[in-house]
Amino acid sequence: MCNKEIEVKFNIDNKDKDLVKKIRVLGAKKKFSQFQRTCGFFKPNFENIKEGIFPRLRLEGNRYTLGIKSKIKDKKYFKRKEFECHVADPETIIKIFKTLGWTKIIIFEKIRSEWKLDKFKATICFDTLPWGKYLEIEANPDKIELLIKKLNLKSNERITSSYLGVYEDWCKNHNIKPKQNIVFRKKKML
Repeated sequence: MCNKEIEVKFNIDNKDKDLVKKIRVLGAKKKFSQFQRTCGFFKPNFENIKEGIFPRLRLEGNRYTLGIKSKIKDKKYFKRKEFECHVADPETIIKIFKTLGWTKIIIFEKIRSEWKLDKFKATICFDTLPWGKYLEIEANPDKIELLIKKLNLKSNERITSSYLGVYEDWCKNHNIKPKQNIVFRKKKML
């Protein structure tokens, strides 16, 4: 399956409860809340970051999803083509990527609460990561802007990068050396 993803993120610190109230008033329905572990694949010199290609294997609940995201340049929104499918044998997928030369693996975890706003044709996610809390709005640009206004986020800094990029920026701002894996606790991927 191929989708075009258009989204923007905001650091929300501990404002998630107020924002949940606001999106409920707008008619949002909660789809799920779950722990996710992502295994991101990178070439040895991380050249795929410059190419804008991001393959990953994600554990969502009790199933694995293989995805490849291809970045589309845009300063106002985080845009990507996304190809995804479910896989039954994650260990073989990891071996395949390593054989193809994608030998660097970064694991990161989050707790995601996903909400649907049908009248806005939008998805809002509340993501708790090991270093902070974020809100992600995914929709068409006009609906994103409308939701930013309705959620009173206009004065907040707009984030248009991946969570790995957000983490690197957070580490720089806090004078912290980035960890190899960004996890809540030590746990093996498979």
